[in-house]
Amino acid sequence: MAQQAVPLAKNAGTAVRASAENAATWAAPHVNTARAWAAPRIEASGVAVKERVAPAVADALVSAAHRIDVTPAPRRRRWPSILAAIAMLAAAATAATAVMQRRRLAADGYFAAAADEGDVPAAAATHAAPAPAEADGSEPGTEADGQSGTI
Repeated sequence: MAQQAVPLAKNAGTAVRASAENAATWAAPHVNTARAWAAPRIEASGVAVKERVAPAVADALVSAAHRIDVTPAPRRRRWPSILAAIAMLAAAATAATAVMQRRRLAADGYFAAAADEGDVPAAAATHAAPAPAEADGSEPGTEADGQSGTI
């Protein structure tokens, strides 16, 4: 039986090959016609996709990305508030020191003595310094012999 099938298979192979060659010779001019017909339609489809479908798809993708995006909370900068607090504390400490200095001078009687002399107003007494003594221990403006140096 195998010996009978071999010539039948050879005949079938040659028949198929001949039919394929006939189909190829017939299809060759029709392929170019089909390509010429399909090319403008494919191009029009590409333009339609680019102008109509692609923007819609792009918008859908962008909106989906915005919906699922988890944006972190903006970081708060704390340095400006820390520096402001330090400046406020420094100003408060300076004011407290000035008030304590003024109270100490008032307790020592510095303002009262300056106001009693009458030559220095009490407001200016806060900035006035006591007169320096002479190097030999005498009062300023007097000579060693007890006479003034003015004529």
